[in-house]
Amino acid sequence: MLSELVASHVPDPERNPDDAVFITERGRPRDPSAVGELLRMFRREFDPELSAIGVDAEHLTFRSLRKAVAAAVLDTAGVEVARDLLGHSDAAITESHYAKRPDLIVEVAADALDEVFASIDAGKAAKRET
Repeated sequence: MLSELVASHVPDPERNPDDAVFITERGRPRDPSAVGELLRMFRREFDPELSAIGVDAEHLTFRSLRKAVAAAVLDTAGVEVARDLLGHSDAAITESHYAKRPDLIVEVAADALDEVFASIDAGKAAKRET
């Protein structure tokens, strides 16, 4: 899901001048504490599903989400784009924090999130059919 969000991201300087990935309905960057609260609510609601696929809900945090998005941007668009997205003053900072991460961990986390959201979408589709 995060990979799709980053891949489908289209810059809109008028609506989203900071080119933030997580924005409000009005195009403003979301407050990290608000995103953190949404993640806490998500973890509480879907803890059984996360556990069933082997995801420790406590590790699903704003910081881990920021790292996953930054790693995906770095891998697909390069260090300069990732640096700008994260607001770092120097690309070396971005590389030191995000480029040296185990690919397997990011892939496993992305696959786990995709599985969770796929089952949620399937459940919603089944409810609509009944």
